[in-house]
Amino acid sequence: MQSAKWAKNKIEGCHVHVIWDVMLDRYLWGEVKRISPEAPVPVYNKKRRSEALGGAGIAVSNLAGHRCKVAVIGMRGSDAAGLQLNRLFQNGHIRNVTIESPEQPTITKTRVVSSGQQLIRLDDEKTKPLDFGIAEKVIRKTNQVAGDFKAIMLSDYGKGLLQINGLAQAFIAMARDRGLPVFVVPKGQDWERY
Repeated sequence: MQSAKWAKNKIEGCHVHVIWDVMLDRYLWGEVKRISPEAPVPVYNKKRRSEALGGAGIAVSNLAGHRCKVAVIGMRGSDAAGLQLNRLFQNGHIRNVTIESPEQPTITKTRVVSSGQQLIRLDDEKTKPLDFGIAEKVIRKTNQVAGDFKAIMLSDYGKGLLQINGLAQAFIAMARDRGLPVFVVPKGQDWERY
């Protein structure tokens, strides 16, 4: 109990900058009661839909829930999923500095759930390498809020942002210059970029 209270006191009011592959988690909640006569597949009856921050958004939500100020940056599409992400970022503890790209859709993971069991996941994403122009925008936006944060989190989901050559190192160098800790959630086998 004492350690939980200590952790809560340490994290409240902290300012963390999270750089991540921005994602939207969508859930379709419903039920299956029969098999289709057209093919041997279940007939799914959707009852409701819910959405949440995906990927590192879970860490962002947890930090904001502890009254930690979080600046989030990443790239989202100029689409309905991107607008929904913007709505989810509307929290007094989250500062949204994401970059909008008309070329790529917002990464969306849709989970179809029946009776507590996930039936299938539908992914909407383009996995093409991002260009260095995006990296320059990300660095510029990060510098705009740099004076506020006390730590940096690099949350890499292998979707393109932190695969830009030299970008992770640029953030680590920026943090080192300011004496800030860096937390890394790595993806893949190439640890050299961290």
